[in-house]
Amino acid sequence: LKMITHGGQATDLRRLLDGRVCALQLMFTSCSATCPIQGAVFADAAKRLASAGLEARAVRLLSFSIDPLGDTPQALSTWMRQHGPSPLWHAAVPVHPDGGQQMLEFLRAGRPGPDPHTGQVHVFDRRGRWIFKSADLPSSREIAHWLTTAARTGG
Repeated sequence: LKMITHGGQATDLRRLLDGRVCALQLMFTSCSATCPIQGAVFADAAKRLASAGLEARAVRLLSFSIDPLGDTPQALSTWMRQHGPSPLWHAAVPVHPDGGQQMLEFLRAGRPGPDPHTGQVHVFDRRGRWIFKSADLPSSREIAHWLTTAARTGG
């Protein structure tokens, strides 16, 4: 899945996931319900991970926009600055207009209605394999615990 990061870099999902334990949340910058909460949780999780001594080469938090027609790298960058950016935390938007829907289907995270995503966090191991899906809106403490445990056990 081809993507553009909040910094404007072209990449793909495999590159963003490969080599690190990653927690991924689905979001879009114009959301006024779940996504601002998710942003605050990821910002706090990034602080917890940094305090635990984890570095960007070991763990990553990824906010994945499901709105490729509405979100731009600039919008993602602004959204992240509102919450407190971190070297451990990236945001990206798919290049293809169907990329958000593809991710919703892959993660089985969609729901009907105007806000088609859940507040779940999806955890990937160092090889980019999807290994865990949380309940809606886990705490930053839980996210940091999952990533710390997986990073230290070779996840």
